[in-house]
Amino acid sequence: MQRIGERLRGSVDTLQRAFNRLPPAFRRGSAMLVDALIVMESFTVMLIVRVSGDAVAPSWPFFWPFAVFSALAFVLLLNWNRVYQSIPRYSAGIYQDVRVLSATAIAAGGLFLAVFCLGPFGFGITRVNIVPLSVPLVGSVLAYVQLVAVRLLYSRPLIN
Repeated sequence: MQRIGERLRGSVDTLQRAFNRLPPAFRRGSAMLVDALIVMESFTVMLIVRVSGDAVAPSWPFFWPFAVFSALAFVLLLNWNRVYQSIPRYSAGIYQDVRVLSATAIAAGGLFLAVFCLGPFGFGITRVNIVPLSVPLVGSVLAYVQLVAVRLLYSRPLIN
């Protein structure tokens, strides 16, 4: 059992060294892709939980465009808050978490307002809300937890 652990640790170390040799632009792009996938997964899980697994395709036809738009908004706000910039290794923890929290709060508020204003209680562009109003709020909290967890699990910054 110990040999399997040593082999696994050696494989992970080899992959980390290979990843650290890649150009910074590639590492930034991969970090952005991972963050976008986390946001889309968070909103998907929140929609499924919100409707108790009863999400029939015709009832939420705008969900996937909303999820893609949300992921784009999150990544742009994270980039705007300089989350993907190089920061010293030992000050990365709380400093980067505050930046992620700021971007998440702005994104959650903006997405909630967008869903509310497009729906029947806002400007009435659509007769129903494109997603339940709880999805952008609680989904953003779930996304924040996962975004911070990814940064905690990967102890070194993704970008040098």
